Amino acid sequence: MKRVILIVIGALLAAMLGWSIFTKIAQVKNPSQTNKTAQVAVEIGPITRQAVVDRRMFTGALEAESYFIVAPKVAGRLEKLTVDIGDTLNTGDVIAQLDSLEYEQQVQQAQAELQVAHAQLEESQASQELIAQDLQRDRSLREQKIISQSDLDGAEARFKVGQAKVRLAQAAVQQKEAMLGAAKVRLSYSRIVASWPDNGRQRVVGERYVDVGAMLRANDPILSVVDISSLRAVLHVPERDFASVEIGQVVDIVTDAVPGRVFQGKVRRIAPVVQTASRQVRVEVEVPNDDNALKPGLFVRAFITYARRSDVLTVPQVALAKRQGGTGVFVVNTAEKVARFIPVMPGIVQDGRVEILKPLDISGFVVTLGQHIVNDGSPVRIVNAPGPVPESGK
Repeated sequence: MKRVILIVIGALLAAMLGWSIFTKIAQVKNPSQTNKTAQVAVEIGPITRQAVVDRRMFTGALEAESYFIVAPKVAGRLEKLTVDIGDTLNTGDVIAQLDSLEYEQQVQQAQAELQVAHAQLEESQASQELIAQDLQRDRSLREQKIISQSDLDGAEARFKVGQAKVRLAQAAVQQKEAMLGAAKVRLSYSRIVASWPDNGRQRVVGERYVDVGAMLRANDPILSVVDISSLRAVLHVPERDFASVEIGQVVDIVTDAVPGRVFQGKVRRIAPVVQTASRQVRVEVEVPNDDNALKPGLFVRAFITYARRSDVLTVPQVALAKRQGGTGVFVVNTAEKVARFIPVMPGIVQDGRVEILKPLDISGFVVTLGQHIVNDGSPVRIVNAPGPVPESGK
């Protein structure tokens, strides 16, 4: 008997538990039925019309438009350095002087060897003239049958040998002239001159790598020269923004190093490839720097304006809500105190507000706090004072 009673009691408890679960499930499936009488406390914000700007910020660094290292073409001791960090340069200015004594001696030696080669050439030419006279005489004697044919053949052979010696002496002269020219070039390399295509713009010494007295090998860096009259801001744009960047777009550049100033530049180059690791694209912006306020290496923030639109419909960005896979807002009828879910197509986001592209006929207020527990048709209780009531929408 007791067992039967226990079974009955267990069945009743199971039935009560099942009913409770069924009720909860029904409330989840149709929450609007439970909220028809209970008001949801919410805050609201106005739907307004205003101008919006689609403006993106990117970070990057400044680089010199032109940068090169000054290095000697020959080895030697640095005897003189005429410029230092921050000095301005014009093309053709003397930058440094190496010890030139060894190269001067090489020039003198080459000049002496050239003189010897000229003397040897003169000797060979004089000797050849005598051989030519002997050959002419031997030919005359052979015609008179005074000398044999073998004697004439010997004279002709000596004449040809003499011609070869003259050509050899002439080649030696050319060789010594080339050696003298090379020695003069090496001597000129001891005087290091600033050189670049002259565009009328001065350049600046960026860094100094050695001091006077240092022993330098060929191509050892002495200093760097930069052109900072126009800089290049290198930005790395994410691939989602890549399609919106165009050559010629105006870019606003700001840096903490020059507070309170906005520098304008233009997009000059866009890399044709996306970097695989970062999923970014290299974009180069030309930034005029006439007063040299900006310096290469500075960290910058770049602002690119993609679009400007005036008198568009906007709502607070926090009012956007997700329902059934779509985006929308809860528009509040302030007279009836009821919230209606309206699917929307958002556009430009600016200063906490978002443009509404569709629909364009909503007005009034939208729920900005509490929308996660509000459903379509829910009665609401407004707990904030949003200001004057705009024209009520749907």
